[in-house]
Amino acid sequence: MWRLGPAVAEYHDPLGLAVTRTEPSAPGARFTVRPRTPAAVPWVAEAAAAHASGAARLDTDEAFEIHGMRRYVPGDDLRLVDWRSTLRTGTFHVRERRGGGSAPAVVLLDTAAGDGEAFETAVDCAAAVALSVLRLDRPVTLAGPGGAPRRFDPAPGAPEAVLDLLARVRPRAGASVTPLARLAAGMPGGALAVLATTRDPALWRPALSALSAHRATVVCLHATPPAPRDHPRQYPGFRVLRVTTVDDLARVPGGR
Repeated sequence: MWRLGPAVAEYHDPLGLAVTRTEPSAPGARFTVRPRTPAAVPWVAEAAAAHASGAARLDTDEAFEIHGMRRYVPGDDLRLVDWRSTLRTGTFHVRERRGGGSAPAVVLLDTAAGDGEAFETAVDCAAAVALSVLRLDRPVTLAGPGGAPRRFDPAPGAPEAVLDLLARVRPRAGASVTPLARLAAGMPGGALAVLATTRDPALWRPALSALSAHRATVVCLHATPPAPRDHPRQYPGFRVLRVTTVDDLARVPGGR
C-alpha cells in the first residue's frame, strides 16, 4: 500500500502543440501495488497436474475411484484421457481419481526478511505459483502472510484476492522458522508444496524433507539479491531454485 499525491498526468499531442494536465488522484490517495506475476509457471502446472491426476501412483496397487472429468492440462498422464468425452466435446478430457485428485497445493511464504528487493521477489514468486495453480482450476492454500492459512478455490475474483492479500504482506526480520515449519510438516501426503524464502534453504531442511516423505513434490524458491549465477545446493527430498526476479521461475528447479 502506497500513499501518493497529488499525482499529475500530462498528455502531449505528437507535434507538441498542446498539453493537457489532469490529476488522477487526490493528495494522499492510497494505491495498492500488487505482486508481479508471469503469464505461467510451466513446472508448477506439470507438478500440480501430475498429483491431481494421481499419475505419481498409477503403477501401485492402490485402488482409485473415478469421480469426475476435467479438461486435459500439460503434465496429465495420457492413460487417464477419456476418449468418449474428448470426441464428444472436441477437447481432451481426463478422468479424475479419488485420492490423487484431492491432493492439495500449498504455497508457503517466509516473511522473516529485511525490507528489500529479495523479499519483494519472494512475494512475487509466491503469487505466481498460487495463480498458476488456480489457472488449473484447482484450489491452493496460502500460508505465512500472518493469521491462519487461507484456502482459495478457483472462482471469479480468486486471483485478485490472492494478489490483494500478498500486497499487504510486510517483512518481519528475525522471525522464527518454527511456526511455518510446523505447518509445512503437517501437510497431507501427495501435496504440491512450494516455499518462497529469502533465508538459507538449509534452515528449512527438516520440514521440507518431512514433506517429501509423504510423496509430496517440494520446491524451495530461494530469493536472493542479484549475484553471479551458480547452481544452488540441492537436498534429498526437495529441490531448490535460486531466484533474483520472478522471471527466473521459468527455469526448472534443480536444473532439470
